[in-house]
Amino acid sequence: MTSLLLAALVTFSAPATADPGSLAGVKQVRVKVSPPSLDALPCGLDMKALLTALSERLQSGGFIPSGDGAVTVTVSMMTHLEEGGDRCGTATMLGAYREVSYFDEEAGQLRSGHVVLWQRGTMALSRTADHPDVVLEEVRRLGDSLLETWQTENPSTSG
Repeated sequence: MTSLLLAALVTFSAPATADPGSLAGVKQVRVKVSPPSLDALPCGLDMKALLTALSERLQSGGFIPSGDGAVTVTVSMMTHLEEGGDRCGTATMLGAYREVSYFDEEAGQLRSGHVVLWQRGTMALSRTADHPDVVLEEVRRLGDSLLETWQTENPSTSG
């Protein structure tokens, strides 16, 4: 009886989505930033400011920030300071990932992992003094691209 009740709760409490591999039906997201590479600091990158700017951009576009959402939006960066310190380069990637559970028949057990729902990247090379603003604009641009895809897959969210 207990397992039947638990199965009923899981079935009825999970939000329905058209395709677990798409952004359709996604409303709440967790927004995170990956740890930066060592050159991010001398290139002036402020991970907290980038995370705040991305979160605000996604929220203004219709996403609801949530600490426990099933979908995580993560920004990752690899930064390099050129020898001499006058230029920096950053490869920035933004991705939306859904946590999923599945039964691994070979191992005979339940496993969990992440499915990529959306992922894009950019590269920027600039003078060190300009680099924080350049990378911030790249993060905003990637956020806009994610929002555009999300709004296409969720027509009721578009203005």
